[in-house]
Amino acid sequence: RKCVERDLVCDGRSHCIDGSDEVGCPTTSPKTSTLAPLKCKMGSKPCKDGLECVLYSHVCDGEMDCKDGSDEQDCEYQCKEDQFQCAHGRMCIDRKQVCDGTPQCQDRSDELDCFSRSHECKHQCDNKTRCIPESFICDGEKDCVDATDEVNC
Repeated sequence: RKCVERDLVCDGRSHCIDGSDEVGCPTTSPKTSTLAPLKCKMGSKPCKDGLECVLYSHVCDGEMDCKDGSDEQDCEYQCKEDQFQCAHGRMCIDRKQVCDGTPQCQDRSDELDCFSRSHECKHQCDNKTRCIPESFICDGEKDCVDATDEVNC
């Protein structure tokens, strides 16, 4: 039987052939628990595992950004009456933010089909079923399924 140094036991890496130095270890290794709590930049918060930060705008948006998935836990996905649900993910935004010229949804669905009679459509795509603002044309992001907004740029 081979002995390993105490600080190698429960360090998350197996040093014994049979892996016995990692059996019965607490879920958080001693090395991680002695670290200072993770400090996140303004506008973001730590994931439950404390190993990474996620932007507040990415919390409860229907996409897992934290490796542990904690940014999508305990979320209410039913939008209120005065809210708009983004097409991709499950994020809700205030209806007043729809067609305001600034995309709040990651998929920009809050800024699609936003032309009125006073403004003509700048770009029709997807077999003329969708209209996108001029600012979406040649911006490096494919907003049309047919990708015509990124052609001849």
